[in-house]
Amino acid sequence: MKEIGELERLFVAHKSHMALLPILEYSYPAVLDELPEHGVITERLLAEVIDYSLAFPSRHWALLAASWMESGFSISQEICDKLLAVSANKAESQKLRHRCFALARRWQRAKGI
Repeated sequence: MKEIGELERLFVAHKSHMALLPILEYSYPAVLDELPEHGVITERLLAEVIDYSLAFPSRHWALLAASWMESGFSISQEICDKLLAVSANKAESQKLRHRCFALARRWQRAKGI
């Protein structure tokens, strides 16, 4: 795995969320512990990476994003909408569809939707 600092440098150099996808290979709590050390990587940027991963062609990243959300990463309405879109797409694996649906429904229930 690439170091988080290296991923940050790649993001700054390329200005692409793709450069930060490998951060999802770390556990969400481990990344939270390192956030204060890195000025560029913020919770908002991580939310953008999660959002990007759900639409990225390689479903590996979507599964890792789901793990992050199961570990406590905050879901927004935009991310919830993407989770529901993934869960409704029959071309996706059943495992990914079910995880995305469960995450979206849990968020919706918490919000009273």
